[in-house]
Amino acid sequence: MSNPAEELRRAREAAGLSLEDVERRTRVQSHYLKAIEEGNYSALPGHSYARAIIRTYAQCLGVSPAPILRDYEGKLKHSATVEAPKRSLPSRKERYAARRGRRKDWKTALPEVFSSKQLLIGALSLVLILGVASTLYFVDVFGSGPEGDESASPETSEVRGEGPPSEERGSPQAASLSGDGNEVSVRLVKTSESNKHGDEYAIGHADKVVVTIKASAESWFRARGGGPTASVMKDGYIKAGQTETFTHSKWISLHLGKPDKIELRVNGYLVDTEGQKDPQTYQFRLDDKTDEKADKDS
Repeated sequence: MSNPAEELRRAREAAGLSLEDVERRTRVQSHYLKAIEEGNYSALPGHSYARAIIRTYAQCLGVSPAPILRDYEGKLKHSATVEAPKRSLPSRKERYAARRGRRKDWKTALPEVFSSKQLLIGALSLVLILGVASTLYFVDVFGSGPEGDESASPETSEVRGEGPPSEERGSPQAASLSGDGNEVSVRLVKTSESNKHGDEYAIGHADKVVVTIKASAESWFRARGGGPTASVMKDGYIKAGQTETFTHSKWISLHLGKPDKIELRVNGYLVDTEGQKDPQTYQFRLDDKTDEKADKDS
């Protein structure tokens, strides 16, 4: 398949210009210019910015940007169609929508259930049966003399707390994307609604925490190694197209100024930050449970 962007390289070389020369004229970084010439559009930053720098480069050399933009759009659609969906963790927006949907379904179903004629008949029948059983019980107990009093005190005790524990109301759902065996897993164990340090994720079957951020627009960040109050590993601004990676043996606490402008990954899993325009903090730690299990197995 021909690459329309090769026309840019030919025009640049004919003009006796290097990529650095064009960078000084357009203020577009040379590695982006090279990626455009090679048709490697996946190396470009966000969609809007990618279109802008393609148009700027073409106009600088007097080349029509139209065929290059069509090639870019075509490859973008093809990539979105054939690529397998990336594993992602649920966002706050998804959790809120699911919670509202459950409340709505309950309110909608409640009147239908209690307006059912069959349920009303069943309830009346149950009351009648309980009434008859209670009458027979009291007649038997209080009409049987002193021995009846002893039989009314059975030597039994109620045992509480046995059986499988129920899920505590309001506790966060574990968002696990783990596979079988020892594949790395990431679980959402605490949400920002109940944790002052933000969403907390537990990483299982891993020997360290690896967090990667890639910016589509400039954003401020701060990464701490060891917990939410530990010393700062690095902070500052990350520019569009740049990538930063943080590694720690136990725990990484990450604060983002513009989460919706950041592609956030932890040990290969995509954390959904879409629509999060306000500053957010995230906690990523090794899962103690999987560590204990690994120690026992070893």
